[in-house]
Amino acid sequence: MEQVLRQKTARLKARDPAKEAASAATRGDSRLAATNYIGPMPSGWSLPGVSCAVWTRPAIGKWYVADDVITSKEEVTHGEAAVRFVTRYNQALVDSPAFLYPELCAREGKRPKARYIGTVRTYAEAARSADPAVLASVPAGADINARDLLGHTALNWALYRSDGEMARLLVERGADSSIRPPSSRGDYDGPAPLAQAVRMKNAALIATMLDRGAKFSGATGLCVDRREPEQLTAPECDWIGLLVMAGRADLLERAVRDRKGSAGAGEQSIIQSEIGSGFVRALDTRQEDAVTRLLPLLESGDPSFWVHRLMKAGRFDLARRYVALHAEELGRSKAESTLWAVAAHAGQEDALVFLANYGGELNLLPQPRLTSCGTAASRGDIDALATCVREAADRRLRIEARIKAGDTPGLLALAREATDLHEYRRATIVDVVAQHGTAAMMRALAPLVAPVRLDRFHDQSQTAFPDSRFPQIASWDGLLALKQRLDSFPRAANAAVERNDPALVASLAALKPTGVAPALTNYMGRIEPRIPMEPLEDPTTEALPNAPDAVKMAMISSLVQLVATSDGPQAMEDALGSAIRAGWNDVIRLMLAAGFRGDRAQRPDQLWQWWSGLSNACKPSTGELLTGAGVKIDYPLDARLNGEPPIWLVTAGCKNPASAAVLVRAGADVNTLSGLEADGDTMVDVALRRRKPLMAEALRKLGGVTSAQLPPGKSSKRQEARGDVDWDLVPNGEVQ
Repeated sequence: MEQVLRQKTARLKARDPAKEAASAATRGDSRLAATNYIGPMPSGWSLPGVSCAVWTRPAIGKWYVADDVITSKEEVTHGEAAVRFVTRYNQALVDSPAFLYPELCAREGKRPKARYIGTVRTYAEAARSADPAVLASVPAGADINARDLLGHTALNWALYRSDGEMARLLVERGADSSIRPPSSRGDYDGPAPLAQAVRMKNAALIATMLDRGAKFSGATGLCVDRREPEQLTAPECDWIGLLVMAGRADLLERAVRDRKGSAGAGEQSIIQSEIGSGFVRALDTRQEDAVTRLLPLLESGDPSFWVHRLMKAGRFDLARRYVALHAEELGRSKAESTLWAVAAHAGQEDALVFLANYGGELNLLPQPRLTSCGTAASRGDIDALATCVREAADRRLRIEARIKAGDTPGLLALAREATDLHEYRRATIVDVVAQHGTAAMMRALAPLVAPVRLDRFHDQSQTAFPDSRFPQIASWDGLLALKQRLDSFPRAANAAVERNDPALVASLAALKPTGVAPALTNYMGRIEPRIPMEPLEDPTTEALPNAPDAVKMAMISSLVQLVATSDGPQAMEDALGSAIRAGWNDVIRLMLAAGFRGDRAQRPDQLWQWWSGLSNACKPSTGELLTGAGVKIDYPLDARLNGEPPIWLVTAGCKNPASAAVLVRAGADVNTLSGLEADGDTMVDVALRRRKPLMAEALRKLGGVTSAQLPPGKSSKRQEARGDVDWDLVPNGEVQ
């Protein structure tokens, strides 16, 4: 290695970086040179000698990639020569009159030009010139949506310069408002043109974009490069917040419509969160038009939260309107919600506040008594409502006593007297049975209760308002203690799991619940064994257990059946990850038998990564189960996820060399070229570079070769993957 590095260093010192830069500029090649000090390209790169406002990976033509660990003096010498060469090359290139981006880059310490002043040959260059008149000089036939060296279109450049007039003219000429620029590092999509127009508050540009089909879809892209937590939730990170801050309440309904129309599976809750945060922002900044438009759009989540929020803000007028929209789901039960609606409709503000604070158990009253409590609510009679609350709390305590005593007949008698058992957002009777009752009691109670969500969180504390506001109830110590206990309750499925009672878990199926999958995922994650990362290779992992102990297996079996019948078998995908990592084949078979379909997995790339990680079992038999279940090995690659096919993941991370054969038998190409590190190495190269000789040998037995042994066709593809990187600048490029 030292001999190779000495040769490289000598060649670098003999070259003239200024002359090479001038030649590149003459050819129209404005790609700069970069250095990287934290391992494989392209993470953590920089442009020595120059300062650029915008630059992306595709616009880098020469690399110097430093090793993670300096192992010899010769490497230091080579590194110094390489950085010196790269620095001088970059400075000479940006100084050249032929450099294509003088308004973006300059020598360190100097300022770039104010705008592009060269010959205009493309719409992108016209946009960078900041002169609308030059649009007429763009050659006929030029593509207005073409991306340039940095991946930007003409519209992207106009918006980058906040040139609203240029952007509007480009859109009128056919510029596509859906094409986003790359982010500043080139790894993700950058901001949506429409989002930039809204942030600029340019009404004419926004109208022109919308008239020509622009939509409020996807992320705004305005926060993609942010790192601080408070910036990740900044107003401009979502469309609703962006429009509120821009004062464009007139576009809110259209934005919500666009967002819902383009939303994928599981994104509806995200949209509702955006609507909620935008509503709060509008409320806090007193933007009445936005508040009025967003109030009816607050569709899901916890309706009681919004009543509390509006009441605390002193907006009883809005609370009444919101109650009218959600009359049946305001409180912690249907019965309680009825009383909230009565108080709001009658304009009894104190009664509504009282019910929101203390009314959590009112559904346990018999229907005639609840009707009389409703009359008290309509009159604003707090003393009468306090009596209702005390009676309901007493019933709650009697029900809990029956459950703890194992008195199923007594429990059912009280439950049948209740107005309704459609309970939520607090500890329900089902939760108490899960904590203190039996499976038989749960099955007996099931016909009386409505279907429940077992993954719900306690969205709204019952102690939202100060007790001192209502002296009629503050003196009763028993209610305060009950409220404090009910404000923090475990979910039923988790409570049953914590009791280590598989029969009780299975009995939950009688409730026809939804949202059970997190209980299975959490349990699997808690009991999953931790496999040490070292050694990097271990051919004996096949001998690891195929299941946990019998007690844990019984609990898993109950949870698997419960999830399969409630949320559906595909909801087990996250829990499956723990079984894959541990090599628990019996658990995997259990999930497959319950209906999980590998060919329908949402993240096949994640399943293979769970199998092949450095601290995972990576048993060949586990891989056989996955391929046999139809888990795809030819999914589309995405650098934002893992960017590589399963054969690369196994080669780079798997402990057991025999696992590679599983994928080859399933159709994987043993001589696939790696792409994540942009070097076009073969799998054998990857194994050798990662100090995994047993894996390299296993791959060779399957027909794998090194890059030097590739046939001509693949050799050319490897060179294409490597690009025209200057390998004299890369210290380990020839000695892998």
